[in-house]
Amino acid sequence: MVKDRLPELEARIKVRNNSKPKNNEENDFSQLNSDFFDQVNELHADIDNLQQDINAVDRLQKDILASPQQDSRLDNQLNELTNSIRLRAHKIRSSLKELELQEDGKLLSEMSGKYRLKSSQHAAISRQFVFIMNNYSRLQVDYRDKCKARIRTKLLVAQVSFSEDEVEKMLEKNHTGIFTQAIMAETEAAKRSLSDIEARHADIIRLEKSIQEMRDLFFNVALLVDQQVSAFEFMHVLL
Repeated sequence: MVKDRLPELEARIKVRNNSKPKNNEENDFSQLNSDFFDQVNELHADIDNLQQDINAVDRLQKDILASPQQDSRLDNQLNELTNSIRLRAHKIRSSLKELELQEDGKLLSEMSGKYRLKSSQHAAISRQFVFIMNNYSRLQVDYRDKCKARIRTKLLVAQVSFSEDEVEKMLEKNHTGIFTQAIMAETEAAKRSLSDIEARHADIIRLEKSIQEMRDLFFNVALLVDQQVSAFEFMHVLL
């Protein structure tokens, strides 16, 4: 969790403003501070919950891969968590965009120290979010590769021989019945293997979509971080 050091840092920096603001200006900025801290606290809570969901996904993926056969209960839990992460990640991204500070001329001239601190706080939260989502993307890619390896192993158990190219082409198909069409599951062992193969293939299809979506999200937030760093450096030059 990103520690909220804004009050501590703000106490160390003197705002370069020789004129005393009017009461209504003080009240406006006080409200701005209150709204800002409310949003920051909500973001911290969302990021904590996001990390907890990602940790739960990691555990579930390991349980699924350790299970000798397909377990629909685990698969459903994984799907629910994956959807929760997707929705929460987009919510955080939207909140970061809303929180983004603009170079308001009045704020720059009268309260540049406070602006710089808030901009720095926003950038720190954004970087933390990028770090977490980058780890999640790596987790998804690793699980996808292990699912592919699991499918190849199950094909051997089912005594079905496909070349690497044939397996890859089947994995690229966006419907899980592709292996059913290719395998004559005559024995119970083959049927159990086929069930697990189809479940892992369904995981791979979902993962490919999720990985691309997270990459797009990661790119957008990374741009937001760059913009915040540039704004911070701009303020540093002015002061």
